[in-house]
Formats: sequence, structure tokens, C-alpha cells
Amino acid sequence: MKNNPASRMHRVLMTWKSVKPTDSAVAGWLRVFELESVQRNRDFVRVGYRLQLMLDELDLLREKLEGQSVSPASYQSTLAGLDNALSPSILHAKAESVRQYLTDGVYVGLGLCGELLPDEEEEITKDDFREFVGLINELELMLQDSSLPSSLVALIRRHIRQAELAVAQYPIRGAVALKDALKYAVGDLAVEADAIRSADSESANKVTRLWKKANDMADGAIKTDNIMQLGSRVVKFLTDVAGG
Repeated sequence: MKNNPASRMHRVLMTWKSVKPTDSAVAGWLRVFELESVQRNRDFVRVGYRLQLMLDELDLLREKLEGQSVSPASYQSTLAGLDNALSPSILHAKAESVRQYLTDGVYVGLGLCGELLPDEEEEITKDDFREFVGLINELELMLQDSSLPSSLVALIRRHIRQAELAVAQYPIRGAVALKDALKYAVGDLAVEADAIRSADSESANKVTRLWKKANDMADGAIKTDNIMQLGSRVVKFLTDVAGG
């Protein structure tokens, strides 16, 4: 199967087929997004955040389809069904309120959209993600060192947060989630270069290793962007900011 906004959305939404109609809509979405229930209000916020990501991808999908030489009539009903299913306004309802819009026709139409659009990226391997998550865990352990300066602790926390968001967004947005996190990280490191340079070499190396890995993952995955040209400059910057 190709990897593009339609195929990713199709893969995520397929889980709805196994959600019980009598479950709550928010419980259904927690299952679809592979989230553990934490607390009712927080569950709604977490689901709502991901629904916004899905709606953004739906807008991107519509834009990409409009650039194809096919009649809008061939996909408009599919996109309309998805727009209704992704509405945050039905989170308080039963799962059936979502499932009624995810008809067999919508799934088939979404699959056809995925075939119509080009294959935009390679799937990132589980081993690569394990290594990336391992680097996040290393940074989290580093925060237990009470001798770290507060400025460095704050920087590491921001970068952990951005890396975790990229991992959470990947099933919906693909490798562009890593690319956006990388852009944030590079900008933040440029502003906080003194904090990194004044840190011990282990701290600096762990932060930069995290983003070098993100760069490698995005670089190897994305086919339709200028990430290849950007990649070497990012690695050089990360190497320079860490002092070698």
C-alpha cells in the first residue's frame, strides 16, 4: 500500500470496525488512537487534539486530490463522510454516531484516494522508532540529575516534549511530524546555543543525538520534499552546536 495522507487515514480509521457501537465515542477514539484512558476531561483533550490533526490531514488530502486530473464528484462524498466522522461535536455521543459516517463506501473511497495519490514516503522501521524512543528515555533519565542547571533542564524538557509529540503524530501525519519537530529543535538550539555549549558533553551529545536520529529517519522516509538537501545542513548544525 502507498504511503500518503489517504492511506494513513485509512489505516488509522480501520480500527473503528472493531469498536462496539454502544461504547462512547471518546472511548472509541481512544482505542483508534491507541491511547490509555487517563481521566475524562484529559481524554477529551487528547482525543480532540488528534482529531484536529486528522482534520488537518483531511484538508491536505482534499488539496492533493484537487491537483489530480479526476472529477471532484468521485471523492466528495468520501471526504464529506470523513469530515462528519471526525467532528469533535459528537465526542459526547455513542460510538455509533461516529461509525454511521464510516460506511463501507467511505472506506473504499478512501482506499481509492490512496491509490490515486503518489507514494510519498517509506515506512519508518520499528527498530528506528525503538532507537528514537530509547534516546528520549535517556534524556528523561538525565533529568533525574539534580546538578543540572535549570536552563538545561528546561531545554531538555522542551525537546523531550517535541520528540514525544512527533512519535504520537507519526501514524497520522507521517514523517513530516519528525521534520516539524526537527525544525523546532534546530531553532530552539540556535537560540539556546550557549546553554548547550556550557553543558557537560554528555548532555549536549544526548540532545543532538536525538535530533540527528530524527533527521536520519525523516531523511530516509520522505520522497517528495527537499529534506535530502536540508539533512546535511541540519547534521552540521547539530554537530557544531554540540562542539563536535
